[in-house]
Amino acid sequence: MRILNLFLLSIILVFLIINTGYGSVLDGRKWTPVGESPVAMVYIDVSTKKIGPTFKDNPHVYSTFLKADFIKCHKTGASQAYCSALYAELYDCKNMKTLLVSAFGFRDYNLEGSLIFSFPEKGDKKQVWKESKGTDKKALEIFCKH
Repeated sequence: MRILNLFLLSIILVFLIINTGYGSVLDGRKWTPVGESPVAMVYIDVSTKKIGPTFKDNPHVYSTFLKADFIKCHKTGASQAYCSALYAELYDCKNMKTLLVSAFGFRDYNLEGSLIFSFPEKGDKKQVWKESKGTDKKALEIFCKH
């Protein structure tokens, strides 16, 4: 029985390691990193709350997938599934607003209590934003300066 449990555990670990990467493991899509700080334009589907095709209509909105988060998470011993789940931050530098889209995402600064969800209305170009709060505001200011 113990051998069977170890075998099943090893299969699960291999599956999770394979699925680790940038982007969402929820819809099977992965992003190709560009340099050390990958940036991808995204569209969020309001009905499924999943990252979809490139959102070219709003060039001032960016989504970042930071490798450091995954590395830090693995070193702290948190579960692989937790670390590789969907994590995205959208920054609207034009309006100086930010939102976090997170299934099980985390940062090394405390944002767990202030995850803000805001999605484009389906079939509409209009962005519906909710003002962010807490330490993520400072992160937005730093990001938009670069």
